[in-house]
Amino acid sequence: MSEAARRRRVLRRTFGVLVGLLLGLAAAEVAVRVRYPVLNLRRDFEPGIYVEDPARGYANQANYVGVFKTYFEDTPVRTNSLGFRGAEPPADVEGALRVLCLGDSNMFGQGVGDDETLPAQLERLLRARGPAVVYNAGVSGYATEHELRTLKVFGPRLRPQVVVLGWLDNDLEGPDLQVGHGHLVERAEDKDKVKKELKARWYEASHLGRLLSIGVRTARHHSRTSARAAEQEAVPEEALATCLALLREVQAECERLGARLVVVAYVGQPEVEAGARSAVVDAFVAGARAAGVDVLESYGPLREEFERSGRALFAPRDRVHPSAAGHEVIAKALAEKLAAR
Repeated sequence: MSEAARRRRVLRRTFGVLVGLLLGLAAAEVAVRVRYPVLNLRRDFEPGIYVEDPARGYANQANYVGVFKTYFEDTPVRTNSLGFRGAEPPADVEGALRVLCLGDSNMFGQGVGDDETLPAQLERLLRARGPAVVYNAGVSGYATEHELRTLKVFGPRLRPQVVVLGWLDNDLEGPDLQVGHGHLVERAEDKDKVKKELKARWYEASHLGRLLSIGVRTARHHSRTSARAAEQEAVPEEALATCLALLREVQAECERLGARLVVVAYVGQPEVEAGARSAVVDAFVAGARAAGVDVLESYGPLREEFERSGRALFAPRDRVHPSAAGHEVIAKALAEKLAAR
């Protein structure tokens, strides 16, 4: 065979390999688009939901209408004129039990519908026993200090008879978040970068590229979650003491309002599945109860339901935020606690 013929054969084979590769990628792209019609590169609100707030640092926009984007679906979200999740609260209902729910993304209901959040499900359960209004003042990224400020702003106005405060272990270490173009950033210099981060890179224009990128991000998130869980064998005493001091201020504010305080201590999927709470959660619960605060540990009802039914109690690929079923379990336990007294 001549040299020219060998070159032609090599070129034909190379061309065939390239065509096969392109066809394979095209088939993979089609398969991914069919399997995952929605692929978002960032778990965030669209449009941005946050506004700066002089009393609390930042808050949800009032009368917001948008979606919360998880990697694989879009969840509609709306707020009312108070900036609270859900529909406009009714005018004062005579004899209604008024419950103000404070917290972060768990209380807000990140990844679930407006009527699937803990406050929404709690309201339905309470209304089965009598008139009730439950306000969802949860804001993603909030810690105990933000919740104290929220109570001081809305407590005198709403006159709650019960205040429910959601607590998660990251309340001890959360960064001081700021608002950049409706989104949260950790540093002031990142405010103008957020728009760039929301845009897809060239290879993420395809669904296949997005899926690969999401896989990398999910692996990193799980790695950080596992590392944080391992670090929690040692309790951050100083941060815990600060958090408990703020909780006592919340307790004092509730006493001034004549409201009952109940703290919901959240846990994550790894703890529920492993059947063991972290040392940080145990230390917080012990400290809160020593201060006379009524605590509902979500671990107990979630673990019991997990063992009984095996239902998915946390959002897919999340490991922190409850699913609609998880919120239902906690809402039932909370409704029973409120009815018992």
